Amino acid sequence: MELLNLSIEQLVTEIIAVNHAWKEAKDLFDRPNTPLANSLRDLKARLQVRLLRSYAPDQVYLIVDTNPNSDYQ
Repeated sequence: MELLNLSIEQLVTEIIAVNHAWKEAKDLFDRPNTPLANSLRDLKARLQVRLLRSYAPDQVYLIVDTNPNSDYQ
């Protein structure tokens, strides 16, 4: 069951990828509430919850991104 027990690095990589896809979907359709954008937003939230349930508070925590134009480096 290795697939169900992803490492912190794997989960963060997935969250970042889904976040990029979500932003692209919003830009592609020029509006934030499309079925694809909503699905990606919800997937990102589920991955973040999984990350927190698996590794918080000892190894991870989330902070609110107050800059909507920021991106991961």
